[in-house]
Amino acid sequence: MAQAQRSCWIETDEGSPVLHLGGSWRLTGLRELSGQLSQLIPAKPVAARGALPTVVDGSALQHIDTAAALLVLNALDQAGADVAALTLRGF
Repeated sequence: MAQAQRSCWIETDEGSPVLHLGGSWRLTGLRELSGQLSQLIPAKPVAARGALPTVVDGSALQHIDTAAALLVLNALDQAGADVAALTLRGF
């Protein structure tokens, strides 16, 4: 699958995991987006925070609404990420 067609993926950038968001993230597609996101981010806290994204990159996004943004933040928070310290890039 080409990167432009993916809704979310994780890549390492300078040793840190980066969560990339792409395409359209809107309320109408929230169920599908939630499923894709849950394949990348564990639903329970992980022991090693270093395995969780510290950067969220939105440069490949076409659209994002508040419901979808909340979905991403909640998923990261539930996995144990420090959401207050996240770096947002490309929004």
